[in-house]
Amino acid sequence: MDAYESACSVFNKLCPQLVPKPLWGVSLAKLARMSTSELSLLGLEPRVAGGLKSFWRALPRDKCVICGSKASDIDEFWSYHVDSGRGLARLVSLRSLCGKCHLAKHVGYASVTGRLSEALEHLARINNSTLSDVYTHLDKIYETWESLSSITSWRVEISEGVLPGDIRAEVEKALNKLLERNKRGRRNP
Repeated sequence: MDAYESACSVFNKLCPQLVPKPLWGVSLAKLARMSTSELSLLGLEPRVAGGLKSFWRALPRDKCVICGSKASDIDEFWSYHVDSGRGLARLVSLRSLCGKCHLAKHVGYASVTGRLSEALEHLARINNSTLSDVYTHLDKIYETWESLSSITSWRVEISEGVLPGDIRAEVEKALNKLLERNKRGRRNP
């Protein structure tokens, strides 16, 4: 079961899911922005790095899958699982979102950038809920995030069908190397 599943049960269209701290900066978007030389340090051959960059650029950003307005962003939809004190972050899908829905999905980011009220109002509107209900259930989201953030051992997987089959396994390995590199960096600033 996804760690956010019960906390998100009330958000019928869009649920904020906070990225656990150990996974901050581990994403396809980050890989797609890296230079080919940086990607080679993570073990990606130029063919795979080029394939990832081309794939990312070609993703449709036409219509928000949540509200139907003009999309501008690609959201990485992750599920988080815990088993015996170890975490598994699984990239389940990629979807196009408008800026407002993407901000509402990442309320932690909205909070640190001073846009939390905007994100929560949009979240209430999208889910046909009251702001009071959003605040109540947001507490559950933050509790889940704190629990997930306390886990120190994580592994990343990419579900089949998210990326082209000829690059998926290599990109998954690169994400896990990025995760390990970030973990070492946090221990030794």
